[in-house]
Amino acid sequence: MTEQDRDMIFDKATELSEKLNNHCSLLLEMLDNMDDLRPLVRRSIALEDEADHIFHEFTYELNKIDMDEELRLRVFHMVRHVENCIDLLDGLAQSFIRYNVTEVTDGLSASINSIASAAKKEINLVNELRNSSDDNKIISATRDFDVFKGDYQKLYDILIRNMFMNNTDAIDVMRWKTIYDEIMDIFSAFEVMADDCYKFVVFTRPQLASGDSN
Repeated sequence: MTEQDRDMIFDKATELSEKLNNHCSLLLEMLDNMDDLRPLVRRSIALEDEADHIFHEFTYELNKIDMDEELRLRVFHMVRHVENCIDLLDGLAQSFIRYNVTEVTDGLSASINSIASAAKKEINLVNELRNSSDDNKIISATRDFDVFKGDYQKLYDILIRNMFMNNTDAIDVMRWKTIYDEIMDIFSAFEVMADDCYKFVVFTRPQLASGDSN
């Protein structure tokens, strides 16, 4: 594996991470424009399409690199799961229209802001991986995503319990449970991505750093 190959991998990972953060900014904008979501959802779909294009370019270039197949698969999954986070964010944005979400609850606002914080942590993690930061520092950073999910799990339990206790509108309960479940999927996807980064540090990065792909 050449230095150019390594740059390609991190260039594409960084591009996807930037799209991920752009998508979070769009979700935050949606919180202030619940009465006019359709133009914002169209932007969400466009962002997801752009991310798909970047990922397809990455896959094409990755398959051209002369490298160990296990290493190739591990790098593929690391980048693929960043793209998956973007897919889930677009799905959430579209669900706002699909389920006619017209109000911003405290739970929704807290959740979207937490997702945005996780996305910022993710792009910092990619930059640290690229710049050969201390391995222990990176491994510690990957554990932050367990905290993000754990904190949301606690909020989720409170939100669902309150709905079933206080909301007598079955359709409204179904609507919000679906939204909160989709948000849980996003935090789970971040957790998987962080696990990929952990494996990258432990098993893959030494090979990339040395240029030894066989």
